[in-house]
Amino acid sequence: MRKFFSILLVFVLFGCEGGSSAERKPRLSITSSTQLLPLAEVLANAFQEETGHRVSVKGTLGKEEELLRKGLTDIVITTESSSSEGISSRCFAIDKTVLIVNARNPLTQISQEQLASIFTGKRLNWADLGGTRAEIQVLARESGSSTRESFERNFLAQTNLSEISLRALLVNSNIEMTSAVSKIAGGIGYVSLGSLKPGVKILAVYDGSGMEIKSSEVKIFAQSLSNGEKEEIVQFQTFIEGKKAGVLIADEGFLALDPHKETLKN
Repeated sequence: MRKFFSILLVFVLFGCEGGSSAERKPRLSITSSTQLLPLAEVLANAFQEETGHRVSVKGTLGKEEELLRKGLTDIVITTESSSSEGISSRCFAIDKTVLIVNARNPLTQISQEQLASIFTGKRLNWADLGGTRAEIQVLARESGSSTRESFERNFLAQTNLSEISLRALLVNSNIEMTSAVSKIAGGIGYVSLGSLKPGVKILAVYDGSGMEIKSSEVKIFAQSLSNGEKEEIVQFQTFIEGKKAGVLIADEGFLALDPHKETLKN
């Protein structure tokens, strides 16, 4: 009889442990490009609080679609649209690329010609541009970065990109860029609009006709497999297109988009 109760006790303990382990397992996994990771984390936390579903979030440098197809993640948050068969790609927000400098920099604007001279290493001190005497330190993203491509396309369209200063410090994410510029008095770089943090400010750029150069809009997508979507994926897609998520998106510095009307939410 004592042996029977011992076996029963072991069974109950292991059975309980197995159940709690299953409950701790995330019901939804989200992977985000590094520049959008803070946004993904905010949305995931709010969704988890509202639904009770456990959500895991991680960042990645590319290959998002591959992760989806291999079943290593349920949803991808990215600026890269996909027209591939079997991938659902829904736009829910807008981002832009902006030029930033250290918050203590007294300048509020520069010309496109001056910007080009900075990034090609022809101007090395802010005093040459009417600012305080401080060495200019250019910071740039790694080759292949979507933020870098957006910046060069919009702000350095007339510049020979092969002449970009070799003195530029390369960083691998918007978070690293913002942190570095905030710590370097003469720092200048570029980030996505949603990555702005205390310690940096936007520096406006004007072309030869006196018109301010605006960065093109970059759409933000939530991607998932088209077939066999589980309930949690559908719920998350609905959540990020709602009013509550719209407020969170705006708080993170992005522009919420009505996915059904392709217009910005007020």
